[in-house]
Amino acid sequence: MSSDQLIWSYRAQVIGIIFALFFLVFVLNLVRNKRLLEEYSVLWLLLSIGILLLASWKGLLLKITKICGASDTTSILFFFGMICFLLLLLHFSIKVTKLTNHARDIAQQLAIISKNRSINDSDSEGETEKNNDTESPQ
Repeated sequence: MSSDQLIWSYRAQVIGIIFALFFLVFVLNLVRNKRLLEEYSVLWLLLSIGILLLASWKGLLLKITKICGASDTTSILFFFGMICFLLLLLHFSIKVTKLTNHARDIAQQLAIISKNRSINDSDSEGETEKNNDTESPQ
C-alpha cells in the first residue's frame, strides 16, 4: 500500500468514526427529547454502534469481507447497509399494518356508538313529544 492509500484509509476511518459518534449522539438526543420512542431507539442505537465498530476496528471488517468472499470492504458495507434498511422497512411495514387495522377498528366502533346515540336520541325525542301531547289540554 502506498502512503497516499494509507492516508486515505486513515481519513476514511476517522470520517466513519466521527459519523458514527455523531449519529449515536443524535439518536440519544432524540430519545432524551422524547421525539423517538425507546422501542425504536434500540434499533438505531444498535445500528450506530455497529457502524462505530466497523469504522474503528478495520480488522473486523476485513475478516467479514474474507468470510463472505467479497473482493472489497465497501461492497460488504453496502450489502449490510441494504440488509439493515430492508429489515427496518419490514419492521415499519408491520407497524403501519397494525396501526391501520387499529384505526379501522376505532372508526368502526365510533360509527356503532354514533349510530346507537342517534337511535337513542330519536327515541327520547319521540317520548318527549308523546308526553307533551298527553299533557297538553285541548
